[in-house]
Amino acid sequence: MDWVWTLYKKYITKGLVAKGISDPTEAELEAAFMKALAGSSVTVLVQEPWMNSVRFKGLARGSLSEMTDLIRDPMTWLQERYGGGKFKLNFHEGWNFVATKNFKPEGPPLWKDAPEISFYVEAISPLHPSDRERVVVFLGFLTSEECRKACCEHAQPEVLAAALTKLWFEEIYIPGETAVEGIKPEPTPEDCARFNACFSTEELTMLERFHGFFELRLNFLINQVHGRAFFPDNDSWRGVLQHARYLLAELDPDPEWLRTMLEAMIKKLQEGQLMEGLRTPRQLLSPCDT
Repeated sequence: MDWVWTLYKKYITKGLVAKGISDPTEAELEAAFMKALAGSSVTVLVQEPWMNSVRFKGLARGSLSEMTDLIRDPMTWLQERYGGGKFKLNFHEGWNFVATKNFKPEGPPLWKDAPEISFYVEAISPLHPSDRERVVVFLGFLTSEECRKACCEHAQPEVLAAALTKLWFEEIYIPGETAVEGIKPEPTPEDCARFNACFSTEELTMLERFHGFFELRLNFLINQVHGRAFFPDNDSWRGVLQHARYLLAELDPDPEWLRTMLEAMIKKLQEGQLMEGLRTPRQLLSPCDT
């Protein structure tokens, strides 16, 4: 269990600091650690060649209470079930990514014949994941240099920036009341409760701050009332991107999952379905892609 604590230490300490406990005692650390473990899951993935690159194939997922043999002796557990290869264990508490750990046991690649599972963790999380997915994928796309370069082949950056701005204010950030065009319908209490359930109190505060920062810069949108809005590539827009990076880092998504989603977003862009992909990211990937 010591190796699991090493993975969780930064996550646990960060959570306690966010609650105002800047110098936690050993007892407080241990209590927070045990509480996190009770709500945690682990996903087992293996690296495999894919389209002149590599990807990670999902092999198994379960709560830590169901994976005690894996926690006790990960090398033996992996080797007996899946043989040799480059494996990755991703740990989550609910929908919060905690840490990842790599293992490389020797042996034949038995995992090649194993069925593949999805990266999604909603089956073991009590939270509704779609709103969190939409926020994370939106922020990931917004701040990805690779995605921006791909977009430049299909649309003016300033026009895309305006479209993304409209999407954030009118569809992604559910609690917001500001609309870029027209009047945004008031969110229902049920929609707000669903959205809020996907984030911690600290994360909701950071989302609200980002939204407020973004809102103060809406006056830079040009021609929004004429259906051809654009957001100039100026210091104001670059400030939005910088704040989006900070927020994404705090939300701390699974990096492999986010990379896979952004690759799928680029495909949607090439198919002319970018906005639909940002609205419903879970539909980006078919079972064979995840």
